[in-house]
Amino acid sequence: MQKRILIILILLVAASLQGFYSSYKLRKTDSDKDYHKAFMHSNKVYGIVLPSTAEFCDEELPLGIYHVRERLDREMSVNTYWHSSTLLLLKKSRKYFKIIEPILKQNNVPDDIKYIAMIESGFKYDVSPRGAAGFWQFMPATARRYGLRVDDQVDERYDLVKATNAACRMLKSHYNMLGSWTLVAASFNAGENRILKEMERQGTNDYYNMVLPEETMRYLYRIIAIKFIYNSPTNFGFYLRNVDLYPDYPTYQVSVDSSISNWINFAKEHNTNYLILKELNPWIRSTKMDNPEKLSYNILLPKKEYFNYDTLLLETENPDEIFNE
Repeated sequence: MQKRILIILILLVAASLQGFYSSYKLRKTDSDKDYHKAFMHSNKVYGIVLPSTAEFCDEELPLGIYHVRERLDREMSVNTYWHSSTLLLLKKSRKYFKIIEPILKQNNVPDDIKYIAMIESGFKYDVSPRGAAGFWQFMPATARRYGLRVDDQVDERYDLVKATNAACRMLKSHYNMLGSWTLVAASFNAGENRILKEMERQGTNDYYNMVLPEETMRYLYRIIAIKFIYNSPTNFGFYLRNVDLYPDYPTYQVSVDSSISNWINFAKEHNTNYLILKELNPWIRSTKMDNPEKLSYNILLPKKEYFNYDTLLLETENPDEIFNE
């Protein structure tokens, strides 16, 4: 009898546990369904609507070719959803394009070329694994070929004005060889000799139907993707006010045509410090500068307002206006 009662109790406990488990499982499933509905409502990623036409330096992309369309879609998608990188590019763009754009115009180089500097460096002064540096990512030998000083004291690849003028000389030289700004952009990535070799080997001068290194095949599409996002950022979900953009810092110039024994002392003599001197003149690569040829160098120095960020914000034109809306 006791054994029978024990068995009945065990069965009752087992039935209760089964009921509890079933009830828990049901509640858990209901909760998951609610969570999934909330997730689906809040987490929406949309495909990019490609433009009906696109061009680079007034040269049209053949968007009717399937692989051209897919390659552009890839770069538009990557740069739209790589939020932090693209956001920072937009924040920096006005500050640096103000310097680059007039130099391109003075040299009769198409305005779209500015996007090469943008994607080459991300407006950062990083050095590539191969040793390319500056916003235009010049290799040392190439920089020297186009008139820039590159050594352990002065590296003019970091001087945006001089480097942009050098880039114009190089790009116009490539255009004279290649006859297309599209191929010029490709040559900036792969080198003009590689592009000339592939044109001859493949019997075509059509970038969009050439087999090139993968990075070069993506290169122009990245430029065009950034161009579209820069010109219409709100269409791609980027909302920046003018006040969110990095401002220009008020500066004045001092010309130097002699050697500088100590840049730290030079900074102090001009009421600033070595850090700010280097920020404004990143081409200075040492604490001194030998200048036996007595060449002239323009040194940017901060005005008093440089130290007051609130002043810069107050002077921002239409601060709450959305950038390029």
